[in-house]
This record gives sequence, structure tokens and C-alpha cells, in this order.
Amino acid sequence: MALIPLLGIRIRPPIRQSSPRPDPRLLRQTALEVLTRSARSDSPRKTRPEQIPAKWRRRRRRTAAAAAAA
Repeated sequence: MALIPLLGIRIRPPIRQSSPRPDPRLLRQTALEVLTRSARSDSPRKTRPEQIPAKWRRRRRRTAAAAAAA
């Protein structure tokens, strides 16, 4: 390490790497893809379609009728 004793400042030479680093965004993306794939394969499949509550169906009909009348 090179030292400048008068000012009390240490200067480090740049750290050299043996190979270029892979892009961290790419690493994160592949890790997320692996996680989502495993989550999809581990979860049981839905055997029946999702039921919409009656309240929501009524509300949807009212808003559609009001929009048609306007």
C-alpha cells in the first residue's frame, strides 16, 4: 500500500479481478425464475373454477345497467 504520511491518507491500488463479474440483475432474474417455477410446480392445481360471490355479481349487473341507461 502506498502511504502519504504527511496527510495521513492511505491510497489503495485498484483491486484487479481475474474474470469479469456477471451482471447482478441477470443473477437476480434467474433466481426469481427458479423460485417461481418451483412454487408453481409445488402448489396443487385448482380443480374447479373460482366462484364469484353473489354480492359482486349483483353489483356488476347494476353498474352495467346504469352505464347502458346513461
